[in-house]
Amino acid sequence: MNLTLADGRTLQWTDNGIESTSTLVFHHGTTIAMDVWDMWLKTAAEKGVRAIALNRPGVHHSTRNVGRRIIDDVADARELLQHLNIESFVAVGWSGGGARALGSGLIENCRAIHTIAGISPMNPDDPSTYAGMSEERIEQTRKFLGDYSEIVRVRGESFEDDVKMTEEMALEFLSQLPNFASFENDYRDFARDFTACVLNALMQGVEPDADDYLGNISPWGFELTEITKPVTVWHGDVDDDVIVSRGEYNHEHLPHSRFHRLEGQGHISIMVEARAEILNAAIESLGV
Repeated sequence: MNLTLADGRTLQWTDNGIESTSTLVFHHGTTIAMDVWDMWLKTAAEKGVRAIALNRPGVHHSTRNVGRRIIDDVADARELLQHLNIESFVAVGWSGGGARALGSGLIENCRAIHTIAGISPMNPDDPSTYAGMSEERIEQTRKFLGDYSEIVRVRGESFEDDVKMTEEMALEFLSQLPNFASFENDYRDFARDFTACVLNALMQGVEPDADDYLGNISPWGFELTEITKPVTVWHGDVDDDVIVSRGEYNHEHLPHSRFHRLEGQGHISIMVEARAEILNAAIESLGV
């Protein structure tokens, strides 16, 4: 479904068919689209809980918004929630979506927030924001902050391979994860959803993906200390994409947060193997 925003842009969104003024709101990661939440929406529907997901600017059918900050993405979510007459919601975000979920705490009717392997703010003037990151990653981040064209170049290096992804290719990669056999059916569902969400994320080209990445590492438009709603931080201790120290940083700077360090979970496995635990916790936060 598409919503025409006040500025004329299109915002693509979906829901799980449950009628309610209370809902879960899912925010996808970077180089990912809302399709990644398909099984989460389905499971929530089976529990009688409304859940919606949205595509950020430049993803699939959502109109690109050049120069956007994370707070601007939050404003889009706010406009959607107002359009739907939502009275209360819980925000859930994975990876780059974690920042958008945190920003959603500034929306009046947000009850709680759950971040899954969520990113943390990057401040060139504050070395603590880089704690735990490799020198290579720090150097790249600083370079990206000063040169948008470098982000486009680096993100573009894998673009052609990414748009050729198939479900079989995704499943082959996922089958290498340690607990694949124990969660095989869930991983097969995820391979289908993951393939669709990568292809949809890149449908408008590499620049919108670079926009998202720049938004992640630039000032977000709000401080963590401004988020006074309860936050649950879920992070795997073997995540080699968004390392666990990023979740610890958020936990330390959020006024009201709980930290769940999930043993043996990585950036992708947490979305599959911990789905039931996280989803149930989010539904409990919603209070329906």
